[in-house]
Amino acid sequence: MEIKWEKSESTEYPAELDTGSSPNTIYVRRNIIEVERTGDGEEPVSFYEYDEAKMTPAEFTIYASQINSENILAIMEALTEIGG
Repeated sequence: MEIKWEKSESTEYPAELDTGSSPNTIYVRRNIIEVERTGDGEEPVSFYEYDEAKMTPAEFTIYASQINSENILAIMEALTEIGG
């Protein structure tokens, strides 16, 4: 499954996983960074820039299972390295 990540921004720190904003869409966010911007002589304002993917609940289920599989493989590899 190919995830379409789009650049987005907000003045409030976004949740990495948003299941409550829409009944049919789950928002997944990553690479959240805080940046400051200033206008013409104005005080700096903090913004948050991030990558965002919009998924249906079914798409999110597939995405979550892929992430879990990747995490399990990484843990198994780490344990193998520790064990020698």
